[in-house]
Amino acid sequence: MIISRSTTLALIFFGLLFYCSSIAVRPLFAVSTSEISAAQRSIQAKLDKVGQIQEQAKQIKAKISQQERAQQTLENEIGILENRVTVTELDIKALNGGIEATEDEIKSLLGDINLTNEDISEKKDLIADMLRSIRERDHASALEILFSEDTFGDFFDAIERIAVVEHDLFREVESLRNLRANLEERKHSADIKRLALDAKKAEREKARDLLEDQQSAKQSLLR
Repeated sequence: MIISRSTTLALIFFGLLFYCSSIAVRPLFAVSTSEISAAQRSIQAKLDKVGQIQEQAKQIKAKISQQERAQQTLENEIGILENRVTVTELDIKALNGGIEATEDEIKSLLGDINLTNEDISEKKDLIADMLRSIRERDHASALEILFSEDTFGDFFDAIERIAVVEHDLFREVESLRNLRANLEERKHSADIKRLALDAKKAEREKARDLLEDQQSAKQSLLR
C-alpha cells in the first residue's frame, strides 16, 4: 500500500501533537503576562528587603564578637544575650520574607506554566489547520490545480503557496517542541522552589526554638 505524502505528514505530526498533549498541565488560575511581570517585581522587592535584614543581623553579630572578647561581666553577658535574641529575631524575619518570596515565585512559575500551556494549545490548533490544508491540496493533482487557476502565473503561485505552507508547518512544529521544553523547565523549577520552601520553613522552626532558649537564658540572668 502506498501512503501519500500528506498521510505521512499527518501521522508524524498528529503523533507529535498527541505526545505534547500528554504533558499539558491543567490551568490553576487565569494570569496575564503583565501580572507575572508585576509579581516578579514584587518578589525582587521582598528579596531586597531580606538582604537588608540579613545585613542588619551581620552587623549585630560583629558587635557580639566584640562583646565576647571584652571582660565578662553580668551586664556584658546580658548584652550578648540581648543581641543574640535580636539576631535570631532578624533571622526569623528574613526567613519569613524568604518564604513569602519563594511562595510568590512558585505562583509566578505556575502562571508562566499556564501561559505556556495556552501557547501550546494555540500552536496545536494552528498545526492541525495547516495539516488539513496540506491534505486538501495533496488530494488535488497538478492538472486539477492548473485548471482551477485562471493563468499559469496563478498556477505557479498556488504551487508556491503549498510549499510555503509545508515550510511553515515544520517551523511551527519546531516552535511547539521549544514550548514543550520550556514547559518542562518551568515545572522542574517549580519543584525545586517547593523543596526550597520546605527547607526554609524547617529552618524557621529551628530559629523559633533557638529564640525561646535564648529568651529563657536571658530571663535566668535577670533573676
